[in-house]
Amino acid sequence: MAEIAMFVVQTKSKYRLPCRSLEYLLCLILCHLLLLVLVASNSSLSTCSRKRSDYNCYQGECRNGTCQCYIGWTGNYCDHCLGRQNLISMTGYVTDGPANYSENCKCSWLINPNTTNSSRPIHIQMLHFITECGWDHLYIYDGDSAFSTLLAAYSGVIIEDNKEESNIEITAKSGSAYLMFFSDLAFNMSGFNISYRVGGCPLKCSGHGLCENYVCRCQKGYVGDGCEIELCPNNCSNHGNCWNNQCECDTGYIGNDCSRKDGNDLWTRLPPEKQISGRASHQVAKVNDTVWVVGGYSFEEDTMLMSVFNLTEEKWTMFYPPPSTPDSRNPTPNSRHGHSLVLHENQLYMYGGVVGNNISNEFWMFDLGQEVWTLLKNSTWESYQLAVSGHTAHVVDDVMHVFFGHSPIYGYLHCIQEFYFGNKSWFIPETSGAIVKNTCWHSSVYDKNRQLIYVYGGYHSVSSATNHITDKLYSYNPKIRYWQVLRSSDSPRFLHSAILTTEGFMLTFGGNTHNEASVNSGAKCYSLDFMAYDVECDHWYCLEKPHLQKDVSRFGHAAVSHNNVMYIFNGFNGRMLRDIIKYTTGNCSAFTNATACKQSQPGVPCFWSEDSCVPRSQLANKKDYVCPPNNDIIMCSKIKNCRSCLSNYEKCSWCKKRCMSSSDCLDSHTDLTKDIKDCPVDVECSFLHSCALCQLEPNCFWIENNKSCVYKEKNNAKAVTQKCKVPCPSHTTCENCTKDECMWCSSAQRCVDMNSYVVSFLYGQCTKWNTDKNLCTKNRCSDIRTCKECQMNPICGWCHDVSNTGLGHCMEGGMSGPAKLPWNSHTLSTCPLSRWYFVQCPLCQCNGHSICNESTNICIECQNNTTGETCDRCQKGFFGAPQNGGLCKPCNCNKQAKLCDEQSGNCHCGTRGVVGKKCEWCDTSEKYIGNPNDGGTCYYQLLTDYQFTFNLSKPNDHYYTQINFMNRPSAGDRDVDFSVNCSRFANLNISYNSTSEPAGKILDSGARCYNYKMKFSHKQYTFGETDNTTFYVYVYGFKTPFSLQITFTQQRNIDLVNFFVTFFSCFLSLLLIAAIFWKIKQKYDVYRRRQRMFAELEQMASRPFAVVSIDIERRVDGCIAEKKEKQDYRKKKKVSNKPSPIALEPLNGQKAAVLSLLVQLPCGDEDYTPSNQSGLAIASALVSLGNPRKQSCEPNKSDKNKHRRHIHQSHPDACI
Repeated sequence: MAEIAMFVVQTKSKYRLPCRSLEYLLCLILCHLLLLVLVASNSSLSTCSRKRSDYNCYQGECRNGTCQCYIGWTGNYCDHCLGRQNLISMTGYVTDGPANYSENCKCSWLINPNTTNSSRPIHIQMLHFITECGWDHLYIYDGDSAFSTLLAAYSGVIIEDNKEESNIEITAKSGSAYLMFFSDLAFNMSGFNISYRVGGCPLKCSGHGLCENYVCRCQKGYVGDGCEIELCPNNCSNHGNCWNNQCECDTGYIGNDCSRKDGNDLWTRLPPEKQISGRASHQVAKVNDTVWVVGGYSFEEDTMLMSVFNLTEEKWTMFYPPPSTPDSRNPTPNSRHGHSLVLHENQLYMYGGVVGNNISNEFWMFDLGQEVWTLLKNSTWESYQLAVSGHTAHVVDDVMHVFFGHSPIYGYLHCIQEFYFGNKSWFIPETSGAIVKNTCWHSSVYDKNRQLIYVYGGYHSVSSATNHITDKLYSYNPKIRYWQVLRSSDSPRFLHSAILTTEGFMLTFGGNTHNEASVNSGAKCYSLDFMAYDVECDHWYCLEKPHLQKDVSRFGHAAVSHNNVMYIFNGFNGRMLRDIIKYTTGNCSAFTNATACKQSQPGVPCFWSEDSCVPRSQLANKKDYVCPPNNDIIMCSKIKNCRSCLSNYEKCSWCKKRCMSSSDCLDSHTDLTKDIKDCPVDVECSFLHSCALCQLEPNCFWIENNKSCVYKEKNNAKAVTQKCKVPCPSHTTCENCTKDECMWCSSAQRCVDMNSYVVSFLYGQCTKWNTDKNLCTKNRCSDIRTCKECQMNPICGWCHDVSNTGLGHCMEGGMSGPAKLPWNSHTLSTCPLSRWYFVQCPLCQCNGHSICNESTNICIECQNNTTGETCDRCQKGFFGAPQNGGLCKPCNCNKQAKLCDEQSGNCHCGTRGVVGKKCEWCDTSEKYIGNPNDGGTCYYQLLTDYQFTFNLSKPNDHYYTQINFMNRPSAGDRDVDFSVNCSRFANLNISYNSTSEPAGKILDSGARCYNYKMKFSHKQYTFGETDNTTFYVYVYGFKTPFSLQITFTQQRNIDLVNFFVTFFSCFLSLLLIAAIFWKIKQKYDVYRRRQRMFAELEQMASRPFAVVSIDIERRVDGCIAEKKEKQDYRKKKKVSNKPSPIALEPLNGQKAAVLSLLVQLPCGDEDYTPSNQSGLAIASALVSLGNPRKQSCEPNKSDKNKHRRHIHQSHPDACI
């Protein structure tokens, strides 16, 4: 059984997951079902086996049937990582466990090899990696803590299958490496397997070089840190020669390996420059033959990054602006990412972006001639100059148009900001046409020929709490400020890049295509997709992805177009990239025949025209080009509002309150909207998903209860504008942030909206987030009180107190000591390495309440009312937090309880019905009355003549040892019978008091509560309101689970004579009534039969009369042949034939019918019928219709040997 259980665990292993999407889900379901069956068949499945403990306890030892996990592991089988592990071997593996990682996981690994040479590099190689994109990250640092240099932040699908020779390798050069993994509370996936080795060269030089002093000396024809790049790959595909470490291709072939035919498009990768830092979410501006790369998020530097790339020479030049000082006349902007950058009159204009932990509204100008920055500001701009990130900008006719973005106050923006360079003013205009959803981190390109700006993709909000990526494409006319919906790509993405070619094609590359709604759809964090949009035909194409020696999938990159070449700069794929990717569109003129022209792959369509292959722009006759067919029905059906539908008036129409293709929506429809001005205006408010953004619109108002923006006139014309809550980014502490339904990131010390986590931390900046204020203290090192819990947090270490009693301080730091942070006052001067513990805790952990025996971890005797192996709990009757020197205080329970909660001090009241933190109230909601203060108690008020059952078996009833009752009889002329029965041992006291005897009297004390009964005579006690005699019952000394039944009754004595007289009188009366009803029923049945007979007679009499001609055939009687040629049918003859009907008239309801048939009249003793009579008559009868019994319809089997006679066919449903 143990082996089978381990098989169930291994079936989920990352090494055994060849199935994907739906198949993967079915695999997991089957595995869980198998596990449930095994659990049901053997309750000892969760225990481990001593004989084969290596198969049961993944990282632990089996002791007494239970897995005892090693440090850094948890779970029934020690198969989930938890806490910190110290890896000191020269080679090893890092994994989250054999199965899927757990939710809310916090694991860390310190690779700190036990070697005298601390300068040896550590090579970390990915073998398998699958986590939830954007939420679950693995961080790799070059150092001994989370405050060292960050090398990578991996998330999503990196390597799906276990690969021993993966080329994804990271090198830590400091001599130690620190890995940290966080997962959230949602999805858990297969996790990761990573190998590491100390020393040697990257990728072991890929077998193409020698390792000398940890540096690869590559063989001829190979380059790269690990000699992984072949300069002349595939022997130049036999279409060229390797010359000067590159392929010199034969005529007609191109590419670094000469595998592409001349004229086709081409992907190439420029090797990264070591002086250029990797970055993402930067911006580029093309200035003549150079590209200025400004800003961006980087793991390495925190200064404003500026560099220039020469497109002609393909070389980099770093630009270092002078550092700004408070007295500097020309300050320098701080480092930022997610900003916009435009070129206007030899000046670069930079707007917004994320600066540190805040989103900025700064507007900077960089003079390319003087190479200085200038901050542009004006007090009149404040209402229009919004703080924004993730936006785009374009200059059209001396006006800068800023599109969308994310604002800390308004959330996802749907508006456009305009800056007029002429009068230096900002403006937010009103736009017309389609309704554009709030979006950020999209792409946009400007088409000078059509004077349109195309906006594609992005991350947009769906509601105040949800969001997802989009594949929408819009065009914007800045002249008339008009939006139009274009065809979507069916491939959602954000953080991608886009450029516009001279042929009128918008090329988009990469991006993040992962959507939370499609976890197993194959969408990845870092995409390699390459698509083209034909602006003339409104059509999307999927182009061939780049196939290079290095994986170039990424997001957060930037792109420019130059001479039909697309340059893609930097980006992010778990690491900050420094390379450049080039895409060169093909040359149609290289194809010399029609067949090659049509089959070409130049990235843009080629056409054979006038004996030459030309692009679309050079066609002599534009009619030679026909746009590919598009499905307008599907396109229009995706549009859900009238304005967006009619903005594309050539293809879509709004009829029957939905968008349809113009071919399907005819003018004959009565519910047809033709003009966009006639569209409902109340829809626009529903697209605004924040209170501040909603209140910007005069016709909208915000409803806080359901977090929605509604149209004012439709709901309430006099609606009062509600005051919006403080924006989430305004909160600076975890407690304030989480109480206002926001998300707090403890690592970034930043508060964000619920629906903006992904767009706020694109590159793993947030290692841990929470929305519960009770978890705030658990994520702060300074609030953690024990060494074990401190080291569970990957960023914390423990500073031990000199008393060596377990006291200390938890603080941020690494193996080398506390980290130097603004809020951390402890350094090596206050906490030397001799008292700093990062990977293991001090031996003595008595929390300051005891001392340990020498060289042991056993606390001698816990003091200060504490108990436990480490004096970490309060004794019974005390409460508090004794960890790290905390105090234990006595429970204050109003003499109603002996125990209280060890931490909160809330009393565990011993009497049922007594409630309150200090047992100071009676539970009136459960009908308990009294006063538990000053020695009093609470009673349950019993009603007379009712039996009550009390069951004290719930977990909350664990501390009850007593329950009290009271009863006040109401009838003064009847005795009181009392009875009580308990399910287990308990004692019983009974007393009473009255108006005349206020001091009361004890009637019985210490009785056993088992079928206890007592009678109180009304002659001895004065019951009723005159004396208010009240009985009190105390049941005590029991243990839960416990139940009892209790009752007070006052019933009169029964008079037997009166009882029987009354009984028989009622019985005879009922019998007489039954007889009368029986006679009435008989009379009614006779009446119904007569009425039915009259109806039948009327039905038969109402039949029409007709003349019937009868042709009587000659018959043969039995086996005797008739000798006479003519037979007189008037003569009496015995005929055994069954009659056949001549008519069947169904009645109403088709359940009965009138059957007519011929019958022979009787002749008496004569041989013939009387004279002048035929001897025949027509008879009718009422028959039922339906399926008759089979036996009644079948002929007599005894007649089978007789001559067969012709029988007329009767009605199929009639059985005669």
